[in-house]
Amino acid sequence: IRTESVSTAVLFRLIDAHKPSLLIDEADTFLKHNDELRGAINAGHRRGGHHLRCVGDDHDVKAFTTFGPVALAGIGNRPGTIADRSLTVEMQRGSKEAVKGLSLFRSDRVEHERELGRKIARWAEDNRILLENSEPDIPEWLYNRKADNWRPLFSIADAIGGDVPEQVRAIAQKAVTKEAKEAP
Repeated sequence: IRTESVSTAVLFRLIDAHKPSLLIDEADTFLKHNDELRGAINAGHRRGGHHLRCVGDDHDVKAFTTFGPVALAGIGNRPGTIADRSLTVEMQRGSKEAVKGLSLFRSDRVEHERELGRKIARWAEDNRILLENSEPDIPEWLYNRKADNWRPLFSIADAIGGDVPEQVRAIAQKAVTKEAKEAP
């Protein structure tokens, strides 16, 4: 589900009903000043996260599941509670020189991406039990929530094998070191 804006009520109901991967663009325009929406996204960081709401004429309390993968895109810094639960991928505008020779993405021609998505879904299903039971080696320099953030990627890398686990852990170390240098 891709959206450029979303209300908190829509977000947690969608997650509860459909278990989607959320791709939220323009997060910088609405997320910083919306504590409730930020709270719902934060609650979804771990399995078991819920948002409690009264529903129906009798105002029965319902626990809406909020756990699920979220990708946020925006300009500038994220709110601290989001940043703490995130892996950061910095992007830059493509210059003419940087995109020279590359095929530009067209949303009306995505068969290759759909095929790739199907292959990824199949791989994930074929390896679901392995991934669910995975206890990846967490380097000693990675701890607390940062370790929680990287653990799923380490599990996936370990399942792929070859030199991928080493590469992913090197990327993690570089990213965590960079974040530590940039911290206030």
